[in-house]
Amino acid sequence: MIEFLPLVFFPSTVVWVDDDPLLLEMGKRCLSKDYRIESFTSPRACLNAMEHRVSVFQRYPLLSSDTEHDNYYSAAHAPFDLNIADLMLLAQEPNRHSEVSVCIVDYQMNEMDGLAFCHQLTLPSKRILLTGRASEKNIIDAFNQGAISKFIEKNDMSLAETIHDQVKQLSLAFFCQQTYPALCALEAEKKFAVSDPAFIDYFLTWVAKNAIAEYYLSDKYGSFVTYTKSGKKCYFVVHTDASLNDFIEINEQEPDVQGFIEEVRARRRIPFFGTKQESWQIPATQWEPYFYPATALIGREKYYIAVVVATV
Repeated sequence: MIEFLPLVFFPSTVVWVDDDPLLLEMGKRCLSKDYRIESFTSPRACLNAMEHRVSVFQRYPLLSSDTEHDNYYSAAHAPFDLNIADLMLLAQEPNRHSEVSVCIVDYQMNEMDGLAFCHQLTLPSKRILLTGRASEKNIIDAFNQGAISKFIEKNDMSLAETIHDQVKQLSLAFFCQQTYPALCALEAEKKFAVSDPAFIDYFLTWVAKNAIAEYYLSDKYGSFVTYTKSGKKCYFVVHTDASLNDFIEINEQEPDVQGFIEEVRARRRIPFFGTKQESWQIPATQWEPYFYPATALIGREKYYIAVVVATV
């Protein structure tokens, strides 16, 4: 099980390098439903093609220097800022699905062996090595050194299923790795839902059950904007006792919202005013559509979860 959720996840590209056309065709059949596939019979051609590939995480850096921080110019500190709204910009990036999350490469190729290829590949993708014998010392050494992420024996009786399962795991691990620095910035003072094992299990189960293809963190409590494989947009809304108590404190003096305040105080419904507006921007007489029944989840703390289907 992963230790934390990636802050963003979307369908990505798998690069497959093999001088056996039959294996490449098998790869397309077993993976093309869930991933974009780029196939190469020549490892050198693949290296040339990937040389100038720019990761979407380079075009959209998740962290920026916090120049307003009191300690910014101190040699002992390196303050960074994370604007969570920037994470959702990735959902509008038309080339995001070209991000290479996993590379599958055959060990035995005439032009270049798979290990040499992996050592020369500069992409941050996870690497799977297909091999006839997994016991070879150089393969095990390469795994221990991090040059490859997994190795799979080609004589595996359920090779296609094994590859699909490993690509699924490694793709998730890739996005965890790419968003880990942003997570560290978010959790500098306090851990939150995305690193809570109970929340991780609940969220990934919900993702699988509802055919969610991509998701983007939308607030510091663990809420996500999600999209199904068919493009349906949903908000996975998360509150904690702390966030709900803050909402009550901010709004409890307003005479026109006392009914809503009591519902929140009793945890019968939770507020969600969207990702681009706050409660104060909406007249109290129009609040009714912004409160939702919630499911309680016990983890490191108590979470209140509602799923809201986007109307536009």
